[in-house]
Amino acid sequence: MASPLRLLRQLPVEARPTWAEISLPQVLKNFQAIQRRVGNDCEVMAVVKANAYGHGAVAVSRYLALHGARWFGVATLEEAVELRRVGIRANVVMLGTFFPPQAKSAIEHRIQVTVSSIQHLNALNRASSRKAPAVVHLKFDTGMGRMGFSCEEAEGLARRWARGGWKHLVLQGLCSHLASAEDLECVQNRMQSTKFQRVRAAFETVGIDPPVRHLANSAGGAFHPSLRQDLVRAGIALYGYEPRIEKFRPMGTGPALSLRTRVLHIRPVPRNTWLGYQGTFVTRRRSVVVTLPIGYADGFNRRFSFSNRAPCRTENVQSRPMRAIIRGELAPVIGRVSMDLIFLDVTDVKGVRVGDEVILLGCSGSLAITAADWAAYLGTIPYEVLCGIGSRVYRVYKE
Repeated sequence: MASPLRLLRQLPVEARPTWAEISLPQVLKNFQAIQRRVGNDCEVMAVVKANAYGHGAVAVSRYLALHGARWFGVATLEEAVELRRVGIRANVVMLGTFFPPQAKSAIEHRIQVTVSSIQHLNALNRASSRKAPAVVHLKFDTGMGRMGFSCEEAEGLARRWARGGWKHLVLQGLCSHLASAEDLECVQNRMQSTKFQRVRAAFETVGIDPPVRHLANSAGGAFHPSLRQDLVRAGIALYGYEPRIEKFRPMGTGPALSLRTRVLHIRPVPRNTWLGYQGTFVTRRRSVVVTLPIGYADGFNRRFSFSNRAPCRTENVQSRPMRAIIRGELAPVIGRVSMDLIFLDVTDVKGVRVGDEVILLGCSGSLAITAADWAAYLGTIPYEVLCGIGSRVYRVYKE
């Protein structure tokens, strides 16, 4: 396996100075914290789909594999094959949609496939052989409503499997997905658990006991011991954004990613100066304004645009500005976010110079801005914030 030490450790000279800084030791620390919470009788799957939630699937997977992680979850076949091509030999499970024409490639790369229909089982069986079997996880819809066999199909599937209906397939797991794991009072969790136990029982009745059963995501693993089964799929918690419920102590995870840039341009501007597209921000005093090389193409959402007077107000504008950290101070983002550039008002920050580092996500001393802060501002969730950091933002890895 290639060493993570070959990953990008600093920005190339030719790079635009806007980068995401990822602490691989923090990802590992989060993984270990989740493992402690779920206990030694349950394994943790590192979910690295969507480029490891923006953190870099190759880097994160290599590092965790070197430190003992045995399970990795992805959404697509492309993501799975990428891990194999960089030397990941652990269990790689394709959790998302599988298309029958992908069967041969999945088998060739030893990808475990989550299957939700007879059509998919048949396609995999045709592409398999005794020497090269497909390894599958049967997914049942216990309440999410997206993908999976109905629970009523479990008995028939179990009997057919026991009779050798798909002789070239290896049944590795039974799985489902919780819809409301973060809501401790939701009866749906108990209903889904009951349905899943019935599915397990249907297979056990005909003498089939797959090696792993998995139902719980980050919240399920954190809050519902009875739902942990053999394997917990750790997604957002792996990257430091664990669900918070007062009744439960935190697992001890922390954000592994910070987003940084540098001051590109600085200039003083007089009072009543219009700035940016449509002049939606107008200075109310003599100001010092800097331009930063980041925009909505990089994941800095256009809804962070802020106006104090908007002659062309066509969108909801927050009553307070998003802020960034510069020289240990918070400074407001002003004007309309464009594709590549944003403004920062540094009038109240002393000594700002071209090239100064600006933290958009991350911490400096006692100040911190997290993906959860961005999500609260935007009315979304940290998942979307992290996954939205663009591909042209360099990922720099700290070990």
